[in-house]
Amino acid sequence: MDFDVLVIGAGATLRLLGPDRVPAGYAEAVRRADRPCAMISVNFASTEPLLAAPGLLGFARTRRLCYAANFTATCPEMAPDGWHLYVGTAVPRPSVGDFDEPAETELLLADLRDEIGGFDRARILSTVVTCPPPVQPPPARLAAGASTGISATSALLRSGSRAAAVRVMTTHAMM
Repeated sequence: MDFDVLVIGAGATLRLLGPDRVPAGYAEAVRRADRPCAMISVNFASTEPLLAAPGLLGFARTRRLCYAANFTATCPEMAPDGWHLYVGTAVPRPSVGDFDEPAETELLLADLRDEIGGFDRARILSTVVTCPPPVQPPPARLAAGASTGISATSALLRSGSRAAAVRVMTTHAMM
C-alpha cells in the first residue's frame, strides 16, 4: 500500500483540502483550536564551528530561545566551503497577537550570546519574523512551492558582505 504523510498541521491541511473535504465539524474544530504563533529566527554563519550537535538543539531555560539548528553538520551543501550555517529561533511573548518585536528580538540575541559560544564573532545573515498565516488560503506562488533561501544565503556568504542584518517579514506557510 502506497501513501503519503502530510505534516503541515491541521490548519494548513484544512486550507489545502478545503472544508468540504473533511468530516462534519472538523473544519470548525480546527478554526477554534488552530492558533499558530509568531516566531523570530536569526540566521547566522561562522567560519568556526559553534555547535557540536548536528541538527536541532532544543532549549528549555532561556529567555526566548527555543531551538538552534546546525544546518551544515547534516547538509554541508547549504553553505560555501569553510562556513557553518545556523539558525536560532524564539517564540515571542505573547506568542499570539501583537508583541514588541525589537525587544523580543533582543531577548533572542541575548540568549544566542549566552548559549552559543562564539556567536558574537558570527555573521548575522538575516532576522526573520514569521507571523501566523491569514485565514484565507496562501497565495498560489506559496502553494506551488516557495524558495527556501538557501541560494540567497550561500550567495550572501560568498559576497563577503559584513552588513548582513536584514529584516524580513513573511507569513508562515508550510505548503
